[in-house]
Amino acid sequence: MVNEDDVKGLLKSMDGIKLIQVVDELATRFNVSKGEVALILLKMRLRGELTFSHCSSPVGFLTSIDALAYWLLVVDSILASLLALINLSGPLIEALRVILGVPAFVYVPGYAVLKVTYPIKKPFRPMETMLFSIGLSLALVGLISTLLTLTVGLTVQSALASMMPLNLVLLTIGYLREFRIKVEALPTDCF
Repeated sequence: MVNEDDVKGLLKSMDGIKLIQVVDELATRFNVSKGEVALILLKMRLRGELTFSHCSSPVGFLTSIDALAYWLLVVDSILASLLALINLSGPLIEALRVILGVPAFVYVPGYAVLKVTYPIKKPFRPMETMLFSIGLSLALVGLISTLLTLTVGLTVQSALASMMPLNLVLLTIGYLREFRIKVEALPTDCF
């Protein structure tokens, strides 16, 4: 059986090598399966005792599992915009417009504002985060709708042209702030 303290000790001497090389080396040294080593590393990662250096670059962070919600919200916003602008009709298209459009306008803007404000630890429980996101979204959509009405006029195109870039910019800023905070908190045994 592999001891986690032994793994931590060896990780300090393996700085700068790829994860697969770490797994191979630890499996060879301890004469255990790669799966057992990978499981130990995963447990350490989930407890926050271990981070991987791919998270030391913004691109690496945005392509990691930590940014999965970012990509889901970005794709939702883009698909909602495309479906609203496409001049097609039918029950499936209308259903997709509602399924993708409601979160893009009623949840994503507020969530993005919360992500910018509280990138790592939110002082709210998940239900409160959802409710604050919806409330902030409604306020933000109302404010932007009022500004659009007073300036260029409120149309589907003007609403999309203002909300979707705002969603994308706020989400990106929020996740990059999270990345910066996580990089500053990297432990010394990060590999």
